[in-house]
Amino acid sequence: MINDTGECPSRCSDWKGCQGKGHFEMSEIQYCRNQVIFIILEFLDVDGNEIVLLRDTWPLKATGYTQAEKTGLTSVSSHAPYEAVIGVVGEVQARLKATGLAGKNLVLHLRQGTKPGDEAYWALGYVCGWKRKHLPFARWVEQKRRRNEAKKASVK
Repeated sequence: MINDTGECPSRCSDWKGCQGKGHFEMSEIQYCRNQVIFIILEFLDVDGNEIVLLRDTWPLKATGYTQAEKTGLTSVSSHAPYEAVIGVVGEVQARLKATGLAGKNLVLHLRQGTKPGDEAYWALGYVCGWKRKHLPFARWVEQKRRRNEAKKASVK
């Protein structure tokens, strides 16, 4: 969702570069809507009552060749390669867990390619953003709905 100034509300440097992009590098992640959807589709699924991790490696950007392209220099690190991935995906997973059933429905709808309902839409908004929300999900949704109603009333 883009605000009136044409900027991504999640502070991406350029929302147009983010919109419709099929792949994100881990260094690009700022938890905007498109990036959260990418993370959900690449890494998460619903198994019973739990949102589960499908993989612990970041997908490489596909090229026209048979092997994926790996750009940049490799570096030596004292951390395992999966640690950063688990951190980024774990953050989304924790935020989704805070939304309860709405987060699970969001993951299911995205994985099935169907349009999410209102609650799943609110869950996506709650999960997005550079920081976690301070309010519990139900109160956050209530606050957003009241603000939307107030905006509609002021326009009339």
